[in-house]
Amino acid sequence: MLKKLGEALFFVFLFWVAWIFIGSNPTVRMQRVCTAVSGPGHFIASLASAANTDWGGPLQTWTENGTYRCQLTLWNYFYADEWKKAHPGQPLPGDQGGGTYETVPLTGASQAQPAPKPAQPEIPDAPQRQVNRNSAQSNR
Repeated sequence: MLKKLGEALFFVFLFWVAWIFIGSNPTVRMQRVCTAVSGPGHFIASLASAANTDWGGPLQTWTENGTYRCQLTLWNYFYADEWKKAHPGQPLPGDQGGGTYETVPLTGASQAQPAPKPAQPEIPDAPQRQVNRNSAQSNR
């Protein structure tokens, strides 16, 4: 029985990994990776809300924060270096401060214009934190 359960979980894991790689763009793939956080979290928050407990709102907020952190971690790992090169001197999206950034001097109008850069692969936007207004009101 335990062996069959292990095999079933293995195939569920393989299906999940294949589902991630089938994603149409990097943003979709990051969202699909983080369903391992958001799916169970939303399910448990829904159960808590259905049971009419005070935990529904906070669990929903924790789940959304966990999903945001998951997506931001993936974005930082795969795309932050490319974003820094494309946007020198600007803080990373979602950065909470505390870091130092080098500044790029502005060029004068009399200087020659640099040659255009070759097309770069698209850098997906960093995930944005979503605010659940219902849970913020229920915490009062």
